[in-house]
Amino acid sequence: LSSLELAGTSRRFDVYVGVDVFARGVKYNAGTGCAVATSFLQNLGASAAIFAPGWVLECGSGKNKSVDEAKIEDSIFWSMLFKS
Repeated sequence: LSSLELAGTSRRFDVYVGVDVFARGVKYNAGTGCAVATSFLQNLGASAAIFAPGWVLECGSGKNKSVDEAKIEDSIFWSMLFKS
């Protein structure tokens, strides 16, 4: 986050902060629990780099679903991460 300060307001969105959907070594839960991190970054006005965006299809609610059902689950996942 100190990189955001160094970037200043003109380059703020050029700095990406990593968010791990598997939640390894962090204080939020895996999957939709990473919405805690993305919400924090949105409040900071920072860009997020999502690691393991396929989590919902590999491990989450979209696993072992039909293609159409998996698409719906994936859309729900992304809408939870980036609420406007």
